[in-house]
Amino acid sequence: MIQRSVQPWAAVFDLVDGERSQITKSGDVARFISAIAEFVRATNGIENTKAGPLLEKGDDGKTPLDLLVSARTDLKLLIMAMSNFLAREAIGAEGLVRPFYDRSDLVAGPVSKGDPQLLDQALTIRALLDASETISAEVYRTTAIDLMASVNQHLYRPALAFYSAAATGTVRADLETTVAMLVAGERVAKGLDSERQARWNRVARPWIGALRDAALLVH
Repeated sequence: MIQRSVQPWAAVFDLVDGERSQITKSGDVARFISAIAEFVRATNGIENTKAGPLLEKGDDGKTPLDLLVSARTDLKLLIMAMSNFLAREAIGAEGLVRPFYDRSDLVAGPVSKGDPQLLDQALTIRALLDASETISAEVYRTTAIDLMASVNQHLYRPALAFYSAAATGTVRADLETTVAMLVAGERVAKGLDSERQARWNRVARPWIGALRDAALLVH
């Protein structure tokens, strides 16, 4: 059972040979948030179940349903803790998510570092939106919108008619990253003002159309 006093560090650092790692990957944390949020959404309304196995009391007087509902509450707290990590610790001065969070320097303390990658931005935007919807916290949606603005400012390359794979380069993003960014952008665009929505549409529509045409050709 996840403890209600859970700290974000316990969730974002991997265990390596039984010891907590010094480095975490922002993209992994974002993926984890979205996965937990999907589980919480999938179990919405479970309180109304009529399934016998979920209603049978155990020796402690609790039913599997009781445990599941309690676990969902704890998972929402975990989503909040990890989303706070992404929003407060993983984002650098330029407003982009850094790929690594390193706590190995005992003098300088934990720091986010590395060249911001487009895939991490897309995954984080999605995760923050998932968190906002799952625990009804508008602050994460606002952070996702701000992150999208930073992506437009620092990663868009007119020569590519899209975003570069990394902040310091002009390399075209691969298909996985392109699709992830299109999905994230389409979701966050709903919360943008009309001018920013129009800007996003100019960027995204040709790529979405091309992917749709490619899918039709395959089938």
